[in-house]
Amino acid sequence: MKIEFKKDGIVVGGEFVALSVINTMCNKASVEEDNLVLMKMGWSGRSGDVLEQRVLPLEKALRLKELLLGRQVYFGEIWGKHSEVYGDMCESTFTIVEDKLKVSDFLAKFPGGVDYDHSFVHTYLERLEEKLEYGSDELEEDETQELYDEIEALIN
Repeated sequence: MKIEFKKDGIVVGGEFVALSVINTMCNKASVEEDNLVLMKMGWSGRSGDVLEQRVLPLEKALRLKELLLGRQVYFGEIWGKHSEVYGDMCESTFTIVEDKLKVSDFLAKFPGGVDYDHSFVHTYLERLEEKLEYGSDELEEDETQELYDEIEALIN
């Protein structure tokens, strides 16, 4: 069977298949086979919202949530001078969307499976990395290189 590649799809056996159709079909298969969910992390404030969305297998999303619950994240002055956005990640920070159609729609818009204006995960990891590197007195008992490595593995 001859396959001809075009800029917006492929021709297989004389039939054109659009890249958008291929992506939709692959996303649907991936969502089903890998049990993908959309994990949302977000805070709302009087000056704006902070939202991070990630597509992950359900078990990874649940483990990531478990590891991040109760952790403090500091975004700095992301909403303007003197805004100081920070706080502890709690149950209301997280939403896990299991609706397969919504996960597929998200992947159609964000093929990399991630969208954020400011990342809870990366912001926390950057701060943890600093604390580990400089041996900060602010390190929690369970904030170890192993924790850092596990979070990194979950999101990659």
